[in-house]
Amino acid sequence: MRKPLIKLLETPIGKYFYDVNKNEILAVSDESFVALQSMLDATQNDTIMLTPEIMGFRSRGYLSDNRVETIKHPATGELSYLLSRKLEKVTLQLTQQCNFRCSYCIYSDLNNEAQRSHSGEGMSFETAKRAIDFLWEHSIDTEKPNIGFYGGEPLLKFNLIKQIVEYADEKFESRPHTYAITTNGSLLTDEVTDYLVKHNVITMISLDGPKEIHDVSRRFALNGCGSFDTIRNNIERFHARHPEYAKSVSISMVMNPQHEYNCVNRLFIDYEIFRNIRVSPSLIDDTYSNELTIFTDAFARQQQYAYFLRYVSHLELSADVPISPLFEQSLTQTMSKIESMTPRQLLPKSTSPGGPCVPGQLKLFINVHGDFYPCERVNESSAVMNIGNLDDGFHLERARNLLNIGALTADNCRDCWAFSECTLCAKHADNDCELSGELKKTFCESVKTNVKYELLSLILLREFSKSAVTRRNR
Repeated sequence: MRKPLIKLLETPIGKYFYDVNKNEILAVSDESFVALQSMLDATQNDTIMLTPEIMGFRSRGYLSDNRVETIKHPATGELSYLLSRKLEKVTLQLTQQCNFRCSYCIYSDLNNEAQRSHSGEGMSFETAKRAIDFLWEHSIDTEKPNIGFYGGEPLLKFNLIKQIVEYADEKFESRPHTYAITTNGSLLTDEVTDYLVKHNVITMISLDGPKEIHDVSRRFALNGCGSFDTIRNNIERFHARHPEYAKSVSISMVMNPQHEYNCVNRLFIDYEIFRNIRVSPSLIDDTYSNELTIFTDAFARQQQYAYFLRYVSHLELSADVPISPLFEQSLTQTMSKIESMTPRQLLPKSTSPGGPCVPGQLKLFINVHGDFYPCERVNESSAVMNIGNLDDGFHLERARNLLNIGALTADNCRDCWAFSECTLCAKHADNDCELSGELKKTFCESVKTNVKYELLSLILLREFSKSAVTRRNR
């Protein structure tokens, strides 16, 4: 008999198991917890004494040994429809040129030999028009398609942006549409910000912390000087000139865990302009890098304590708790996870791990030459990541292969307790000329660690919520 597909979890307050088939977290006694651990550790000939509690769970359909039989993404059958009629967004690579040379950038010659490097190549207006036409033709069933501006640094092509917006507004005159830009913030002149506001362009600015941290990594290409003061001044002027609109501007923060977390967080303490700004934090992505991201003990401890304070504040367990905006997004994601964690009967016979999105449907990345990639986070130099171009349209078979990377590691995925919550996508299997299951498996342990902590966060919120209710009812 196969072992139950579960993950054991414990906190200082209680013991639990996550039932993968049922998609539920359940509390168990200490005795049952030990018995379940024995079941997971048992060899074929071992005899396990089951507690009455475990027998009760089994009678209600929990602790099943059911596994998915066929690893196939549920969207496989409708891939052609999704890519022909339901594109959500195109992200246009306006230029491969950048006025920064960030130390961790994947386009750095020193940091990454596999990815393309910075170059002077840019997108022509003719290519941009064809990309807009392509979005028009392939988003018929999309309520409000989005056009994103990306680089390099997209504001180096500000005049091209204006041409594209004028053309897209005319093309989409009868249909709602939106714009977005990701910028390093160094070129946010009054003319630029006036234009972004006028056309309601969703704006995200890259900023990695206070001056002493940001300037270590994000330097101007021309002179090697740090860019923090320039960006801060531009944001302050943006707020002064367009105070209401500037409230919607967000920060993309790439955190280097070799710095202390408390030092990164000082951005929101030392600078009033950043205290209420929305932040999308992420760690340095080393998927395509020559160097692995290294965590210091100090960063890990301080980050965990900041998480704790955020939950304390959310549950109103203490007043005047200092909260870092870095964790607003993580808490929102956790709460969303709680709401979306719907119980089920069993895993279906045919499905796939949770990671892959439909390649190109949510965020089709079109480079300066008109080539298609699933998003801007994959390797533009990789043949397997190229899923088409403006001349030929989508290469459906390539897109289908990226969608179904779970099949590369089918046996491992079937037995994995993190199956439904897996975040691995095609870039984790990208071996340039092929998709590699062995390469993909090297990321599995880190994913399991992240999923484990996410489940523990859900449990802790439950525990604290119950404690808070008990105290209020006393």
